[in-house]
Amino acid sequence: MGAGDGGILQAMKRSLLAASSLAGALIVLLVSLMAAQGPLFDLGSLATGPFSRMSTLYEKRFLFFNIDVLSLEIRFGSEVAEKVKSLVQSGEEPSEIADSIADTAMHAQDAFVQIRFLRDISLKRFIQEARQSTKLVREAGVIDDPTYEHISENLPIWYSSLAKRGIKEGDEMFYRIRGESLRTVYRGVDEAIYVDQEDTGKMAPLALLGGYFVAKSEFRKGLLQSLFNDSAGSN
Repeated sequence: MGAGDGGILQAMKRSLLAASSLAGALIVLLVSLMAAQGPLFDLGSLATGPFSRMSTLYEKRFLFFNIDVLSLEIRFGSEVAEKVKSLVQSGEEPSEIADSIADTAMHAQDAFVQIRFLRDISLKRFIQEARQSTKLVREAGVIDDPTYEHISENLPIWYSSLAKRGIKEGDEMFYRIRGESLRTVYRGVDEAIYVDQEDTGKMAPLALLGGYFVAKSEFRKGLLQSLFNDSAGSN
């Protein structure tokens, strides 16, 4: 090996060391940025206590068995929590105040919804269920026809990132309502964010919450029952 070869080797070593240092610096920077990221949502305005949240397990009947599909929890701000508290403590029977509680929850201006999927679901089935839920809200007169059509037509577009993947067990969906703003986030069990969008206008939150609280909703009974159970346990 000649003197020139030695110089080339030294230059290569210096280049590799520089590249290694740069890669290390980038990794440190990325880790720092990830650590600096705050939570997905600001939930500081939400109330705490037995009248501030409802939850339920959504099941589907298959032959002779009930199959767990997803868990659902809804948290509310203090305005809804206080109104619900006054309704529950009014002394009336749960059946007599159920509509009032559902209507109060449906029109919440400060709420957070968390869904966790308990089994794999095709995107096609997910969209069918979402459309059916929105149709019930329209039929109840909570949203208008243009809103229903807009949601129904855009569901495949909004969730196009899940077209091949579908819904996986352990995936989560989050909805944050602040006034007339609705932010939707879909986070996979792999921690990847597949959907993160914000819609504005009073119809968007109503379409979402209405799907849980209109009279024909499959979620309503379980959600209201959880509220009464929690309030009874707190006495």
